[in-house]
Amino acid sequence: MNSQQRTRKRGNIPLRANRFIISLFLLIIVAGCGGGPYNNIPTSTPKPGVTPQPCPTVSSTTPSTPTPSPVLSPTPSPTPTSIKPTPTPIKPTPTPTAGPCQPAPGVHPVSPIEVDQGNASNARIALTFDAGGPVEPASKILAILAKYDLHVTFFITGQWAQQYPDVVRQIWNAGHEIGNHTMHHPDLTKLSNDQICTELNQAEAVISNITGHTTRPYYRPPYGARDNRVRQVTANLGYRTIYWTIDTIDWDPNTTSQMIIDRVINHLKNGAIVLMHVGSPVEADTLDTLIPMIKQRGYQITTLTEVLQ
Repeated sequence: MNSQQRTRKRGNIPLRANRFIISLFLLIIVAGCGGGPYNNIPTSTPKPGVTPQPCPTVSSTTPSTPTPSPVLSPTPSPTPTSIKPTPTPIKPTPTPTAGPCQPAPGVHPVSPIEVDQGNASNARIALTFDAGGPVEPASKILAILAKYDLHVTFFITGQWAQQYPDVVRQIWNAGHEIGNHTMHHPDLTKLSNDQICTELNQAEAVISNITGHTTRPYYRPPYGARDNRVRQVTANLGYRTIYWTIDTIDWDPNTTSQMIIDRVINHLKNGAIVLMHVGSPVEADTLDTLIPMIKQRGYQITTLTEVLQ
């Protein structure tokens, strides 16, 4: 072997070694990246907590054409639907109507304290006549009062006034005072508040239409039937509850003239309010005797208003 051959032989060894090293290096890379025909066979068990890194992608010298992102057409906003509000019908507010216990314009409540006697400092008494029964004695009673030039107080029911409007006018024109005695003469304690007010309002309407004057501020409860409720209800309508100091009991058929005289004369006092009745025949027969006896004792006979002063 000459020197040239030995030199070529020595030069081949490094070349083969280089090829072997390169092949081994590539094999290691392929195996580590999981590529090639053995990519489904794990080359080693990964250590816990170690995430295998992906192989670097070798870029081609030819630039790849980027895939354009899809153009998204804007979704048109929905056109708002015009909602027409349903109009709510407006119900007219009903005008409140005044109840029977609502005072008339200009009428003010008065004291509910009952009156059963007038001013005790004056020697005056009030003769008061309730009118709701027979009418026949009325003309005689009015004649006797006129004889002595007296003015007294009458409590008249609306029903009686409807039946005898001419007598009511005669009473008023003679200068007597007229108070309210309800419409139908009921027991007010057995009625509701509205019924009480209706009784007074109806009587007021009838009597004031005849006389042209109100029956306020006085009313007398029929049968003398009253309580705190009745007094308060009537006071709200502008009426004072008028009771009495002396009851002649002239409505009783057994009552005589002497009984009436005794009951009045024996109980006379300043401010006394005497209860009598237009429909009592015995009262009409007694009055002409009783009036002089009252005057002889120094008492002045007046209206309710005067005796309260």
